[in-house]
Amino acid sequence: MIAVLASNLLMVITIIFLLTQQPDTNNPADKPAPTENDNRLFLESKMDQMNRQFEQSIGQLNQQLEQFQVSLLDQQRQQTSALLDLSENIEQKGGDLKKESTETTTSAHWHVNVGTFSNNEAATQLKKQIDAIGYQAEINHVSLDDKIVYRVQLPGYKDRETAENTAREIMDKTNLNGLWAWEGK
Repeated sequence: MIAVLASNLLMVITIIFLLTQQPDTNNPADKPAPTENDNRLFLESKMDQMNRQFEQSIGQLNQQLEQFQVSLLDQQRQQTSALLDLSENIEQKGGDLKKESTETTTSAHWHVNVGTFSNNEAATQLKKQIDAIGYQAEINHVSLDDKIVYRVQLPGYKDRETAENTAREIMDKTNLNGLWAWEGK
């Protein structure tokens, strides 16, 4: 965003510089100076072009922000669900936090959330990227606040530590960040 603004500012300064230059009247090869109307049209054209570039940049940033908000909402919902499950579990056990049996801890209910998207195309692209580095990602459709979102996930981990280790491995191998593990049913 800053690079685009700097580029636009440089273009404006260049335009102003070119418009303030006077032709050498002693050199017959110089063309006649542009009229005030020509200068105005030229400036309007350049300003329109810069405006379109600026609006395009803002549109891209808004799209990225929307993706980030959807992902954040998804993470919050998962965390709230996990906290409610934990609270329910504590109540059922009467506050006694005993270690779970081997059967429960070896069940493969942990997942790695790689990304959450508002459109299927972006989710499919990420799935292909994850599959290409040797993992088997899947796309799940979920409704969040009356909107369908697409989660790219890696299911089937036996415990949180294994899922988190996989998330770290993927972040190390790619330019992705913010992967997180969660326990599903």
